[in-house]
Amino acid sequence: MRRRTAGLLACSLSCRARTSFAAIAANVTIKEGDLLKRIDDSGKTFLTSDDVLHEHGPVLCWPVSPDGKHVRKETSYNRLWVMKSGIYGMNGFIAYSAICQHAACLVSDWDSRQRHLICPCHGSAYSVDQGGRVVAGPAPYSLPYLPLGVRQNALIIAGVFSGQIGGHASRAD
Repeated sequence: MRRRTAGLLACSLSCRARTSFAAIAANVTIKEGDLLKRIDDSGKTFLTSDDVLHEHGPVLCWPVSPDGKHVRKETSYNRLWVMKSGIYGMNGFIAYSAICQHAACLVSDWDSRQRHLICPCHGSAYSVDQGGRVVAGPAPYSLPYLPLGVRQNALIIAGVFSGQIGGHASRAD
């Protein structure tokens, strides 16, 4: 009986983990052409290329519908770190997911000296100059990013994520 219960529990946990990954993808509502707005901005100001160039680090943002009427903050999976990019092929700007690839915590810390985004939950660190490559911690994949464009000086989403967003840890992690 114990073996059967353990087997059912293991199946239940692994099935729940697979379902949650599908739910994560469904929760992301970012669309190509979306504008960007600082998380802490309650006004109707959209992020511009000048705003990012004058920052000393990344800017935490929400995507906003192209008409400017709907801030897409219904899920934390829409949070983005926007910054100047050193990655070849990006027009100077990039937006990284703010969700850790390990356990889906908020990537909330910035190491300006090394230019790493860091998740305080389990210590995963991502190099923003190497396409979000994992440089420390248990995260199994690079931090996904979105290409950005500039329209009338406003930054806009110009493509799709480079990979699936966060929460790739198994129950054994």
